[in-house]
Amino acid sequence: MKLAILADIHGNANALMAVMEDLQKRKLDQAILLGDLYVKGPEPQTVFRLLQELPQLHTIKGNTEGWFWEGHLDRRRKELVAYVEHAFPAAREEIQRMADPKTVTLEGHSIYLTHHYRALDMGKHSAILSAHTHIPAIEENYSSKGTGAAHYNPGSVGMPYDQDKRSSYGILDLGDRLHFEIVRVPYDIEKEIDTVKRVNLPYAENYLKQIGRLKVEDL
Repeated sequence: MKLAILADIHGNANALMAVMEDLQKRKLDQAILLGDLYVKGPEPQTVFRLLQELPQLHTIKGNTEGWFWEGHLDRRRKELVAYVEHAFPAAREEIQRMADPKTVTLEGHSIYLTHHYRALDMGKHSAILSAHTHIPAIEENYSSKGTGAAHYNPGSVGMPYDQDKRSSYGILDLGDRLHFEIVRVPYDIEKEIDTVKRVNLPYAENYLKQIGRLKVEDL
């Protein structure tokens, strides 16, 4: 059994569409989502609609989902949350359905799902799936007998922070021994820039820098 592992979409629907096309080609029709789905980018409603087409085994809250209930947000975070709620009125209700970090058993493997990885999370799990850094990672510590643990990070669909600006996601193979693959998918960044220009996205310059456009023109 193979699962798609997606995280840090951040309202970038153009990137998500490219990733979902790749999932279809690979015949991956089930996913685990590791949070930060809607906030920062221009199209949270479209991201939600697209994700409804993808059966989700588990969906974990990220730190930006937590902003919706924080009592003392700074001005930037307040404006970004307000934008999501305006563009996607059901956002708070849908985010409330997302899960906190948890342990699940998949094909006999104990796997801890979280948005933000900490070493103390390792415990006795077969693996930890986390996100948050926007940088894909595979860290395995197996013995010659196949025992041990692993930490997998799929990177970011919507705004990778490494030098590769293509979308990043992971494929988790639940065989006798876990196997994780990082997949990079190009998407139309210029189209995403045009989308940002059409909407009143708060802190648009920050967002465009984060998706790899270092010079902002004609906003």
